Amino acid sequence: MYKTISEDSVGLYKDRGSKFIAFAFHCDSEDQFSLELQRIKKSHRKSRHFCYAYSIDGLERCSDDGEPSGTAGKPILRQIQKKELKQIAVIVIRYFGGTLLGTGGLIQAYKAATADALAHAKVISYELKHYIKIEFEYRHLGPLMSAIKKYKLTIHTQELGKDPFIVISCHPDACSDIIQHIKASISKKYPSELHEDFKVEGLAFLTLDRPISPRNQSAS
Repeated sequence: MYKTISEDSVGLYKDRGSKFIAFAFHCDSEDQFSLELQRIKKSHRKSRHFCYAYSIDGLERCSDDGEPSGTAGKPILRQIQKKELKQIAVIVIRYFGGTLLGTGGLIQAYKAATADALAHAKVISYELKHYIKIEFEYRHLGPLMSAIKKYKLTIHTQELGKDPFIVISCHPDACSDIIQHIKASISKKYPSELHEDFKVEGLAFLTLDRPISPRNQSAS
């Protein structure tokens, strides 16, 4: 289990004419973060700085984006760590008010803006999951869907185009058993009859530690 936020939230801090706006959002990949950073930059072209921090898949990074070293990215990251949040990113933009705030003032500003955004966020406990990408030929679609329904599996992503696949979510410890049960159902056998490397023609499985998002459906 880990804690994250379920919805985007915004925080605000003002000091001597400067305005700091923090955008906090759930984030599952660095690609997703980059897209959101570009979106915010386009929406706030007059902002002088786009400082950030994130914690994604155990990786923590931060950026001062032109502010004095250690005055922006680290204060943002410390607020994320203080809340013990994972799979999250916070981007703080600054509109300069004409008065220099100094090192201490900047640290306080980026800290306070981030804290305000996280205070408005809905924090949830999230169960650690892995994902199974199932690539299949259409002749297996009916039996595959029957197996998913039989074992009460959750479909995370479904693509029924030229190269169809389905992504289901599962507990990390259950992935191997789920794959064997699906193979058994489609081949009309009992799971105990199958050896570990048993394959069904026209059916392939790939275990993932993150979901395939609509913006990155080709990931594998």
